[in-house]
Amino acid sequence: MRLWIERWMGFHALCLVVATLLLYHFQLLPYLGLPAALSFLLFFARYAYQQGNFAFALQPANLVTQGRLCLLFLLLWYYPALSALPLGLLALVVLILDGLDGYLARRFQTSSVFGEYLDMETDAFYVLGMSMLLYELNYFGGWILGIGLLRYAYFLVLRKVKAPQQKESRLFLARLIAVILMATMAACFILPPWIHQPAMIIASGLVLYSFGNSFWLSWKPRFQVAEPQSSPNA
Repeated sequence: MRLWIERWMGFHALCLVVATLLLYHFQLLPYLGLPAALSFLLFFARYAYQQGNFAFALQPANLVTQGRLCLLFLLLWYYPALSALPLGLLALVVLILDGLDGYLARRFQTSSVFGEYLDMETDAFYVLGMSMLLYELNYFGGWILGIGLLRYAYFLVLRKVKAPQQKESRLFLARLIAVILMATMAACFILPPWIHQPAMIIASGLVLYSFGNSFWLSWKPRFQVAEPQSSPNA
């Protein structure tokens, strides 16, 4: 099961990278939610077909994750009608709910492959969606979109250096840095520029370090060579 899910993740990553670059070129970034929604629907449909029902989608933890995703899509679609403070508060709600779905999965013992990957991909799309908002609303230049695409580009490269059956590493430090980045992106709409601008630069540096470190850990075994055995004493 994980094999086809990671194949979908590769398709999803490539789809969003290409869509972001094309929409940026044609100045249509606000429509980024459309290709993302279609890709997520493909994931739901494929998983439901394999399970033979939609019961998995009604589990409490998965309902929260799906609610987070829907709220994020609504935020990306209706952001022109919202001022900065509501934007930031709604983005924080999406982030806070990220902790609730994990708690519910443990509380009701309903952890699943579907929930695990949906949560991971929702987090990744949160970063991309927020980077799009920060760019469109002139908080930062085009470099912020690179931060949003970093995780997808990393995954595409990772597939070339690791077997598809191997899961992405989710070390505690990497997860902590991801939360810091997501919280900082939401805070940009609430805090004044003299605070959120340096905070965003620091958070971006941390996430670059995190991905760089993970990439090195993936490549490191390829550079390791067996130490030569010492020759016996004469």
